[in-house]
Amino acid sequence: MNRQSGPPPLYREGPPLVERTSREREAHWYWIGLAISALALLIIFTAILVGKSRGLLGNGRGREGEGAGVHSGNTPSDRGDRLRSTSRTKPSKPSKPSKPLRLIEFDTNPVPLCEGVGNPLRVSEETGSVVYVIDKSGSMSLSRFQSVLKALKDSIDALDSQQMFAVLMFDTSAYEVTQPSLVSASDSVKQRTKRSLDRVTPGGGTSPLGAVKIALDLSPDCVVILTDGEFDSRETEQITSYNRSRPKLTRIHTIGLSEDMQTLETLARDNGHGVFTTAKIVTGN
Repeated sequence: MNRQSGPPPLYREGPPLVERTSREREAHWYWIGLAISALALLIIFTAILVGKSRGLLGNGRGREGEGAGVHSGNTPSDRGDRLRSTSRTKPSKPSKPSKPLRLIEFDTNPVPLCEGVGNPLRVSEETGSVVYVIDKSGSMSLSRFQSVLKALKDSIDALDSQQMFAVLMFDTSAYEVTQPSLVSASDSVKQRTKRSLDRVTPGGGTSPLGAVKIALDLSPDCVVILTDGEFDSRETEQITSYNRSRPKLTRIHTIGLSEDMQTLETLARDNGHGVFTTAKIVTGN
């Protein structure tokens, strides 16, 4: 009996069963891994899209909260509620610094330079001492100067005997009508001062610096300056600087016989918050 040589037919037709099973297992895990990778990519992509959409929604809500004028499909009542809510939560703008209060008085309508209670040269009873500094320059006509002297005499007469005063005049120079010191407002001193005023006549230029410095050196409670013209801005600065350099700051009140006297207003404001008054000569006074 002849024996067949070689392996049986089944062995020759394909790979071993163990080899086929191994290849099938590898293919199976390959497809599983591919599916897992695809699923992971899908999850990551979805997360990115969700994050972007939330960011867009958040920005949209922020714009609506700011009331930036973005129109939505909400009803008018909803928009009104949102605006009211925004007005309650929106931080207020920092307030601008308020302007400093002006402590200087400014008469838009000139007051009459006359005798009586309305006389702008008069000082209050609480004023312990005052120095009058009066312009006698050539720009003052004789009739105008006489009206000024009449108002000045009235203010001197109104002083109480306990008050102190002095009178200075200026043109290009300074003139002391009273003695170079504060004097008591007694009846005899008042009469003597008024007689001295009757001898003064207008003339010369306008230079108040010397007279005002003398007045400040007397250290009164206040200085009252009357003039019919603007002061040089450099002189007003020198007066202010001199006043502030002294141990006691003296309040300066100014009276101008004109409606446009910026330097007089500045002089009063910068020296103890004094009063600036515009005055006019009353006809027949």
